[in-house]
Amino acid sequence: MRLKLWRCTRVGRGVKVYGQVWAHGGGAIELGDGVVLDARRAPIELRASRVGHLSIGPGTTVMGGASLESEGRVTIGARVTIGAYAKVLDTHFHSLTGDRTARPAATAVVIEDDVVLGERSIVLPGAHLEAKVQVAERAVVSRRVPAGMRATGNPAKVEKIATYDSP
Repeated sequence: MRLKLWRCTRVGRGVKVYGQVWAHGGGAIELGDGVVLDARRAPIELRASRVGHLSIGPGTTVMGGASLESEGRVTIGARVTIGAYAKVLDTHFHSLTGDRTARPAATAVVIEDDVVLGERSIVLPGAHLEAKVQVAERAVVSRRVPAGMRATGNPAKVEKIATYDSP
C-alpha cells in the first residue's frame, strides 16, 4: 500500500488501498487517517500540480474511476463519500473563450464533512459544498451548496432533502 502512495506527502494511519491509484503532479497530496481508496472497479487519480495542494480528510471513501485534481487547493473533509467516476477540479485547464492556450487561475474547492458525491458527478472550480450535502449522480456543481441540501442536474439546482417524520 505505501508503495502505491509514495508520492503522497502525508498518509495517515489505517489508510486502505484496493486496486490501482495514480498519485502524481509534484504537489502536496495528504490523506487523513482511515481513508479508503477503492479502485477495484477502475483506477483512481489523485493529482496536485507543483503548486497544488490536495487534502483528503479522515474516514473519507473514494470509489473507482474518481479523479481529484488540484492546480491550487482542493480540500475534502471527514467522512466524505466520493462515488465512482466522480471528478473534483479546481481549474478548467484552459480558457473557454479567447486564447485557449492561456491557463486560467485555479479557484479553491471546499467539500466539508459528511458530503456524498454521487456516481459520475462533477465538482467544478469555486464550488463549496457545506456539511452533509448530497450531490446526485451526474450532477455538475460550480457554486456554494448550503449545509444539508441536495444538488441535482446540470447545472446543479439546489433543493431541500426530503425528511419524513415517523408517526
